[in-house]
Amino acid sequence: VNIIGNTIYHPLEGASVTQTSDSSGIGWVSTNSMELEDAVISGNTILNAPCAGIRLSCKLKNVLVSGNLLVDCGSTLDVAISAAYKVPISILTHTIAGLDIVGNTLVDNIDTSRTLYFITCLANSASANLNIVGNEFRLTGGTQTAFLYHVRLEDDVAQPFFSGSIPSFK
Repeated sequence: VNIIGNTIYHPLEGASVTQTSDSSGIGWVSTNSMELEDAVISGNTILNAPCAGIRLSCKLKNVLVSGNLLVDCGSTLDVAISAAYKVPISILTHTIAGLDIVGNTLVDNIDTSRTLYFITCLANSASANLNIVGNEFRLTGGTQTAFLYHVRLEDDVAQPFFSGSIPSFK
């Protein structure tokens, strides 16, 4: 699977609109343990996706997410949406056997920031080869009180390799 060079645009919410966790820019979601293998998501521009700009909720093996520009993704005002989906990149999986999140630019430039985290990763079983390297994080709004961390690991299982400038993560 190759998803390369697309532009995905959604109007930025001015008021709360009911969303679902599937209100994403690019997503692969499996409810029956399907695996995404040998996939590339690269060179895409995703603007204002209400939930994750890129959401991967399946087993992952040799997946590359690189060179994407995600602007104001995860910006929904719907308070019923979980924080795991209010992010530019959301990885919610049982198994990672090779995932590289490399060289992406993640931007929240709304005057009152809506981004809680730039990347959320939950891998609740054996995981290997998770690399979060060389991504650029831009938080430019005047009010940034909603923002918590650049990278959020939601468990103690995933052991990513980080490289580049990441001022804070949990």
